[in-house]
Amino acid sequence: MVDHRRRKLFIALWEDVKEANTITIKETLSAGKTLSPFEKFARYHEREAELEELAETAEEMKNRVADKLLGGQVIHTDKRALLLKALEKDPELQERVIFSVPEMKESCTRCDACAFLCPADAIIMDGDSYILSTEKCISCGLCGEICYEKHISLKPVKATFLQDKYVYLLK
Repeated sequence: MVDHRRRKLFIALWEDVKEANTITIKETLSAGKTLSPFEKFARYHEREAELEELAETAEEMKNRVADKLLGGQVIHTDKRALLLKALEKDPELQERVIFSVPEMKESCTRCDACAFLCPADAIIMDGDSYILSTEKCISCGLCGEICYEKHISLKPVKATFLQDKYVYLLK
């Protein structure tokens, strides 16, 4: 009498051994195809460069299409960046251009309404201090209007004021 359970067990074990050998052989044969860390690094940077080129090409195509649709009209420019560049280049212009920037009184209660509601995020709260990012301030005067207790007023300054990227409004 033949015990079929033992025979099935033996066949199952034999199939597992054959499969393990097949996997081992495949891994051994493909070991030459694996890349070294240096090759992976180089391939990564090649792909990054290709993606950057594709992004630049897409941007150029987008600009060409926009130019054709708009007939060469420019509808959006970063006016603030253009103004800051012009001021950088021309010291005489820095003396002639006047901006309005916020000025805080020492009696400020530090309610943070001005920093929270500034549309340009130009007023930064740092502990108990308020800092003005001169590059972001658009001289809208909203901070003065928002202040409940009128501790903020706008003062005129020459464009040379913008040479400092950050200015303490209140320490």
